[in-house]
Amino acid sequence: MKRRNPETMLGGLDLLEEAVHVLRLASPATFLCYYAGTVPFVLAVLFFWSDMSRSGFAEQHLVGGAIALGLLFVWMKIWQSAFTRKLSAQLANEPLPKISAGAFVRLVASQTLIQSTGLFFIPLAAQVLLPLAWVYTFYQNVTVLGFSEPSLAALVRRSWKQARFAPVPCHSALLLLSVFGMFVFLDVVIVMLAAPHLLKMLAGTETSFTLNAWSSLNSTFFAAAVGVTYLCLDPLLKALYTLRCFYGESRATGEDLRVTLRSFRGATAIAIVCFAALVPTVSAQGPAPKAAPPGAPMSDQGTALDRSINEVLKRPEYTWRSPRPKPEEKPKTEATMLKRIREWVRDGARSVLDFFEKLFRSRRPPAMPGKVSFTAENLIYVLIGLVLVTIGVLVWLLWKSRTRSNEAELEATPAAPLPDLASDDVAGDELPVDGWAQLALELLQRGELRLAMRAFYFSSLAHLAARNLVSIAKFKSNRDYERELLRRSHAVPELSQTFSQNVSVFDRVWYGMHDINADLLQQFRANVERIRSC
Repeated sequence: MKRRNPETMLGGLDLLEEAVHVLRLASPATFLCYYAGTVPFVLAVLFFWSDMSRSGFAEQHLVGGAIALGLLFVWMKIWQSAFTRKLSAQLANEPLPKISAGAFVRLVASQTLIQSTGLFFIPLAAQVLLPLAWVYTFYQNVTVLGFSEPSLAALVRRSWKQARFAPVPCHSALLLLSVFGMFVFLDVVIVMLAAPHLLKMLAGTETSFTLNAWSSLNSTFFAAAVGVTYLCLDPLLKALYTLRCFYGESRATGEDLRVTLRSFRGATAIAIVCFAALVPTVSAQGPAPKAAPPGAPMSDQGTALDRSINEVLKRPEYTWRSPRPKPEEKPKTEATMLKRIREWVRDGARSVLDFFEKLFRSRRPPAMPGKVSFTAENLIYVLIGLVLVTIGVLVWLLWKSRTRSNEAELEATPAAPLPDLASDDVAGDELPVDGWAQLALELLQRGELRLAMRAFYFSSLAHLAARNLVSIAKFKSNRDYERELLRRSHAVPELSQTFSQNVSVFDRVWYGMHDINADLLQQFRANVERIRSC
């Protein structure tokens, strides 16, 4: 039998199911209230995140961006309160009341003062972990009850009272929603990773994400995935806490019963009221007991009198204060699923312990004088030792065989041919950074300064590509790489300047008629080292 919460008669999964049903019945205008406030804030957070992590003017934009985020946060909380207000009116099956100017001003003040403290108290509660659900529920209740309280103190008291209501269903619902949120986040990440490749397959459009798959794995990408996940899950969370506040208030006001009665309209309501009024009247006008004949014996008259008294005492006007009969306790035919699992684990553990107890139990007979007693327990220890030694030998042999096979593969694998630097088809991604640097040093020792300069240039390109500052492609020119680096390296302006100097020298030597000497090559190499150290 499914266990119910004695306070709300709804478990965590039941609350989530009803919250989904509430969102399904909500109108588009209700969702517009939510996304009109939340989408601008999420976009502003993503822009601020990207600007602070990549822009060279981050310090100049910091104060203005923080103020804009604070204002948009209050804007979001106001619209989320309007969203939960519409859901509350939908649950109560009543028209939405009008908002006065004073109520709106009180809402703005309360959301600004209370919700701003959540930026500090929710992370602190998350560090302690135990009070996180109560603290998080309190701030969600402030959003739900923002329009319904005349003062800030009353809003705090009522929100905290609802936060302490039915903690077990609240914790279970948050746990289920957290697990569901992880799967939603993974789905969003997969869609965002696959979208550029689908665009390339269907429309033939090449993007930086298809040219370099690793360029998408940065902090801004994951922040965008978290933002999309928040936009998908937070309406469900707001509906969940709206339901909690509705059921919590219904304990004192009976609002849930009024909503049920309002669902009966017209002739159905009249028929129910008439039936409820006629039942006591009909039961009260039962047939009168027949008088006993004069010649009847006294025992029959006494029995008839007792029966008449019992019938009269069973009438509603006499039984309205009688105690309710206790229901018979039915024997539980089956336990809950959790109890079954617990008993199964306990029985399994007991069986394993009994097995080992029987296995190692000492059953040795009394030792004969002058003889060594060799029991079954000693035999078990010897066998266990032999098994461990055998496993160790097998692991050692397996490790030796794999080491020999790896050495044989390394010996049999031919060395990859070095790229021909004199060819125009060579790209900077054919060797790693250290490979290009080693090749440049070898060419420098042989006196091939022109080829050594090109190898040093490719090593700088490979380093920038490894840091996702450029994406190497054969169709790109050196000017393309220079513009791309200038666009992506705002935080390190000297990096693009040093690279531009090397591009200018390389173009004059490789494509022009400019002569190269050892001093010019050493200066070029020093610039490459500065690029790698940035």
